[in-house]
Amino acid sequence: MKWFSAKDTYLKVLSASIILSFIIAVIAVVFDNIPQNVNKIPTENFVSLYITKSTNTGICDTGEDCTQEESSTLESSQASGMAFTSQNGVTYILTASHFCEEAVSDSIYITQMAILFGGVETTLSIKDFYGNMWNGKVIDHDPDSDLCLVESDMPPVRDVKIQDTDPDLGSRVYAISAPLSIRGT
Repeated sequence: MKWFSAKDTYLKVLSASIILSFIIAVIAVVFDNIPQNVNKIPTENFVSLYITKSTNTGICDTGEDCTQEESSTLESSQASGMAFTSQNGVTYILTASHFCEEAVSDSIYITQMAILFGGVETTLSIKDFYGNMWNGKVIDHDPDSDLCLVESDMPPVRDVKIQDTDPDLGSRVYAISAPLSIRGT
């Protein structure tokens, strides 16, 4: 039976620590391999967007006298976005136009429900990085570039620089999106 001295144990622990540190460093390099000239986007600028279309059903589920009619959700969708600037108490968010089209147009089904129940309410909600919910409104959208501008009453965010010219051919371009929102992907 061989007994290890304190010196042998110390060397083994030191070796294991060095190997573990090396593995962690490699993982950090692999997952954070962003060129030096690219500014990192503040994490808190990522948001999730939700569109809900609902109508009052005129029905009260409790069977008792109701003061408020039940609401029925007809459609809902979600996407991710980037809050890129805040001005005069309004925060502006970029997201995909194909998502915003749901907020500004209605399907035949939604139109029929609006006629049947006397209207459909469309809400655009924004969930910030910390889980707080805010109101949103589509300002403009461009289906050709698949960009949508949304304004929100969420608190001010750190500005994110957006390129105002086309990149040179062969330049690196980064697209960030998460169809199931930031936390769902």
